[in-house]
Amino acid sequence: TEVLSTGFGDTLNWTNNTDAQMLESGSLIAVGTNRDFSDNNFDISVAKYNPTGTLLFGKRIDIDAHDVASNLQIVNSNQLLITGITNQILSAGNQLFIVRIDSQVNVLESYRYSIEFEIQRIEKVLQMPDSSLFLLLQCLDSIFEKSFPCILKLDKNLNPLWLQKIMTIKELNGTDLEARNNNILLSGNLESETDSGVY
Repeated sequence: TEVLSTGFGDTLNWTNNTDAQMLESGSLIAVGTNRDFSDNNFDISVAKYNPTGTLLFGKRIDIDAHDVASNLQIVNSNQLLITGITNQILSAGNQLFIVRIDSQVNVLESYRYSIEFEIQRIEKVLQMPDSSLFLLLQCLDSIFEKSFPCILKLDKNLNPLWLQKIMTIKELNGTDLEARNNNILLSGNLESETDSGVY
């Protein structure tokens, strides 16, 4: 949802919520991007609601000049992970962030990762039973202007293990990632056709 609110400061702000997760208590935590028109910066916005939908509080988290949050993952009853893209200018960049927060939206730690490709968006974050993460990224080859998916794997301590660029003869769009046994399945549309693979 997109709302205009003054909930994050004295100036008029624009907030776009992109993901939400319900805690065991029934409370809801929503994350998104907040734009402050006074300095034109984009920050991570986090809001917590009680089980009846009443807003308890909202917070902003600043990583860089432009932070665009996209996903929220529950680690356990008192830890959540926010993922997104950060950049000094509002454009495709090569840095993504992960912020670990508690259920009261206090920042426990934050990480930034740089990869060799421009990141257009984070399509999906997949948490495995061993608490490792797979991040499905939509990346861009700026020379050939071709978009392609990448998969980044992080261990349970959020250390990067590997980055895999997925190249196909035709452009692969509408990608999705899901876990099947000990494998992950990447699927997508191959220019009006359907293609998938197990990695």
